[in-house]
Amino acid sequence: MRHTRRSRGFTLIELLVVVLIIGILSAIAIPQYFKVVEKGRAAEVVGYIGDMRSAQERYALRTGTYASDANVLDVSVPMLKYFSNVATITPGNTTSGWMVVFTRNGTPATPSPYTPQYQVSFNSYLGNYSCPNDTSKSDVANDLLPQ
Repeated sequence: MRHTRRSRGFTLIELLVVVLIIGILSAIAIPQYFKVVEKGRAAEVVGYIGDMRSAQERYALRTGTYASDANVLDVSVPMLKYFSNVATITPGNTTSGWMVVFTRNGTPATPSPYTPQYQVSFNSYLGNYSCPNDTSKSDVANDLLPQ
């Protein structure tokens, strides 16, 4: 009689290859996931800065100078979840513009490459966003903020 050998299950090599593939994919996917999550959190303050930008222009048209306090602007100050609610506004005249800085509350999730409590600033004269205290391995301004 002839016995045929039936294959049941996987060999050790096949299992090792699958584990290796999953490890490589997760090594690539996890940092990208944290980048996307942090970008979504940074969008909170970027949206508010956009509102503040319009309100500052309206305020400057009425008074001839930019506001130094967000509470005098004609936009409501939202309760920000991931950034400080008290922004540092450096006013200027209508030719020098204004600057606002928000600081990230807490720290980004751990294996995140971003500096804990990084800052987001907007300079109206230059019209750009930056991260003045960025000492991370990754470039926060280029990764998370509009260009």
